[in-house]
Amino acid sequence: MTIYHLVWESDWNRCLDGDLYRADSLSTEGFIHCTREPEKLLEVANTFFREHRVEKLILLSLDEDLLQSDVRYEDPGIGHLFPHVYGPIEVAAIICAEDMEHIEGEWTLPMTYPTAMRS
Repeated sequence: MTIYHLVWESDWNRCLDGDLYRADSLSTEGFIHCTREPEKLLEVANTFFREHRVEKLILLSLDEDLLQSDVRYEDPGIGHLFPHVYGPIEVAAIICAEDMEHIEGEWTLPMTYPTAMRS
């Protein structure tokens, strides 16, 4: 199953350490935030990454089956389960890393994603 993680380009470049990626939240919260559904991905992007920086927002697509760290589906109190990765993410589990599109003040999925996923 594919799960998704959003990261600013500078954080992605800074956190990429050899064969492992560690988001800041791994040290501050104990896990890496992810989502499974494209509509939730856009909701997260436009809520928590609303500020459009000069840098790019990167969408990581992860193969959950290739992750060695524990993945737990948890509700942060909004009635929805999100995958949380309790450990670093192996680069081998990253299917692709693509730039999110920022159009008219809103984040959208990369143009390479199928139209059905973009709506």
